[in-house]
Amino acid sequence: MWIETLDNGKFKYVERYIDPMTEKYKKISITLTSDSRVAWNKAQRELNNRIDKKIKTMSQSDVTFDEITAKWQHVYKNMVKPNTYLRSTQTLKIIKRYIPGDYIVRNINSVFIQETIESIYYTENYSFSSTKQCKSILNSILEFAKKKSVIDINPVVDTEIKRKPRTFEQREKIENKYLEPDELKNVLVCLRSFKTGRRNANLTEFLSLTGLRFGEAVALEYNNFKGDFIEVNGTLDYHTHKSSDGVKTTAKTGKSNRNVDLSNRAKVIINEVILENKFLKNEEYFQEKNYIFVTKYGNPIDIATYNTSLKIAAKKCGIEKNLTSHVLRHTHISILSEIGVPLKAIMDRVGHERPETTLGIYTHVTKKMQQGVMQKLNDYYN
Repeated sequence: MWIETLDNGKFKYVERYIDPMTEKYKKISITLTSDSRVAWNKAQRELNNRIDKKIKTMSQSDVTFDEITAKWQHVYKNMVKPNTYLRSTQTLKIIKRYIPGDYIVRNINSVFIQETIESIYYTENYSFSSTKQCKSILNSILEFAKKKSVIDINPVVDTEIKRKPRTFEQREKIENKYLEPDELKNVLVCLRSFKTGRRNANLTEFLSLTGLRFGEAVALEYNNFKGDFIEVNGTLDYHTHKSSDGVKTTAKTGKSNRNVDLSNRAKVIINEVILENKFLKNEEYFQEKNYIFVTKYGNPIDIATYNTSLKIAAKKCGIEKNLTSHVLRHTHISILSEIGVPLKAIMDRVGHERPETTLGIYTHVTKKMQQGVMQKLNDYYN
């Protein structure tokens, strides 16, 4: 460090350092009113601190993918719901098969990202939705890196992925996403034949009549039942908490907060369940938690146990579809499509922001109905 005397009588303390980005010498200075030993020491400390900060900031260009991902996760975890964060960790496992943790972030360009996304979808044959999720998480991580000045440009912005043409077999799979009326009836009969299946059967029928997500249904409290409709204002987080804890969190999306009108049969079911709960309150083992769809012990019905009972019932009925609670939501969409409810009204009722799944089922059911009309016309004229 050296001192330069200025015309105004002040003293400029100057130090040199090597810029790690250019590997060239640069100067940094501070001006003080004295050239005493105390001032010298003060200037040296201040200049060293400034140089350290500059080098630290510039050295972020060598941040690895693992390092930036860890920092991103720390922030992201506090931005989203626990189940959303959990899904992101599963997606990251896929991403890290293609982007090793020791890769330098500044060397990850749009060509590399494009090839990674293409490999996930076209080579490894992950689903289109899974691939889009990978792209979304990568975009979030690298946008975070950009905001932290690790990179200047987010390379994900220029990448794209186009859906593969669907095969005949893939088109047929849409039928496996919902139950036909006779299949639903058989499942309900099977569930009610189980020793403790009555409550699961009531919930199953209610889901098919309302289109609620499982978490929304088991999060319904007595005050959410308004007689002619139910107020959906939350969901049970069963990813990070046991359902028996009854941890109610905010709704999945903005459109998930909604009022759902009830059919006469849906009203009968919910009144029946509430009446049964009222009688169970007299039992020592029953713990009142104000939820409607509960076990005989008062705990909200657990999704894992519930889905297992559905699969057992499906097998017993000879239904080969992979039956889960979400299939019942799709079943409701198929029912609404069949009775001619407009697509927008269906989306509002089930709380969908993105129409992909709803549109797929709606289109499939309406096309099938059109085929039925032609068959009837042909039969009539024959």
